[in-house]
Amino acid sequence: MKKKILSGLTIAELEDFVDSQVPGLQAVYRVGGDLDRIKRFIAAGFPVIVEKNSKCNPGPTWCGHYLFVTGYDDTRQEFTIQDVYLKEANLTESYDEFLAQWRGFNYLFFVIYPEDRLNEVIQLLGPWNDEQWAISHALEIAKEESITLTGDAEFYAWFNVGSSHVGLYEYVDAAFAYDQAFQLYSELPQDENQPFRMMWYQTGPYWAYYYSGRYNDVINLASTTLNAMQEPTLEESLYWRALARLELGETGNAVADLQEAVRINPNFSAGWQQLEALGISG
Repeated sequence: MKKKILSGLTIAELEDFVDSQVPGLQAVYRVGGDLDRIKRFIAAGFPVIVEKNSKCNPGPTWCGHYLFVTGYDDTRQEFTIQDVYLKEANLTESYDEFLAQWRGFNYLFFVIYPEDRLNEVIQLLGPWNDEQWAISHALEIAKEESITLTGDAEFYAWFNVGSSHVGLYEYVDAAFAYDQAFQLYSELPQDENQPFRMMWYQTGPYWAYYYSGRYNDVINLASTTLNAMQEPTLEESLYWRALARLELGETGNAVADLQEAVRINPNFSAGWQQLEALGISG
């Protein structure tokens, strides 16, 4: 049975929206975060958005989800969170559960701040202010966890190894890590906890396989992702499949994918740019 799923905004799209469309505010996101970093921002008056594993309908089944973290209690060892999906305020979540679910997105955190508080945000970021340091730090965390964890946690760890290598432009190493992750994925129980939606939220494997010259793997991964839906409504998967098809000389199929991508999302600039490069208006 095909699963109907909805695509979400990427963190980069959210950052771009704040920076370009919200006067007086700016945004920053980093990977490889930790609990202490979140607490520091909250204590300074900056709620933190994180992306992590969740359960979404229908099902409930696994999905990625953004949450506002607005408070913490070290005595109770828990965060206070705001969940717009559940439409509930001031939910609590233990630090341990939070970390386990946050792992699925490489410990990514996102902060929106007034422009006149930039220096304060830089101080709160500490070494995370250097984006390349943050990615390298995330890589070290993921490598350690890939050795020490098991089950779905080990899958996330290997996926994070791949994503961190992509962030460092180390595509061959990333592809190897994703191979390990997908092998582990094939061994996970076929239940509601299986993260079948990963490619909706994180496109790192496409980057890794494409820039390693593994075009058939790009096509196979994109097709598997699109075929798991009632309607193929993920423009990123169509786009990457199109790029791989172009490399293999499948120009007609590539153009069809690109046209479908911009039909789904008329604001998908990467798709329009590729069509323009091919001399096609859409």
